[in-house]
Amino acid sequence: MNGPQIQFFGNMTRDPEQLFSKNDGNPYSRITVAVNTWHGPDTPQETAFFNVTLFGRMSEQAVRNAVKGQQVFVQGRYSLREYSKQDGSPGYSHDVTAREFRIFPRETGKRRRSRQKGNRPGSRSSKGIRSRERTTCPSKTGTGKRNSERRDPAPAARGFA
Repeated sequence: MNGPQIQFFGNMTRDPEQLFSKNDGNPYSRITVAVNTWHGPDTPQETAFFNVTLFGRMSEQAVRNAVKGQQVFVQGRYSLREYSKQDGSPGYSHDVTAREFRIFPRETGKRRRSRQKGNRPGSRSSKGIRSRERTTCPSKTGTGKRNSERRDPAPAARGFA
């Protein structure tokens, strides 16, 4: 691939748009990715928008699996295109022809909160399964019943009448 290379993580600003080439009818898709940069507490956050063109399997993957707001990784050839805005002032477009494209799964609110508590993303507690229902706990007799299967002693044995 000729030209300057670029790679970045960002969020998709819209759903993928699937198109077909005029010459041979091959599918391709276009997405727009927003990349936030921050240089310190004294400077405001900056956002750059990249118009990304995907071909082949990457295009199929994007159309099938990617949605607006999802985090993606893009690597490819970068080009800066100048154009005239409607008011006559110059505008610039950051265009990327992707060589590599990856989609990251969206995190639900529950999963995000559990990660903040220090749980691993794949652990049982982050999936909403209560661990006491899934673990076995040997009783004094050694039956190995699940916690949910163990019975409380009769209320009278605990001092209730």
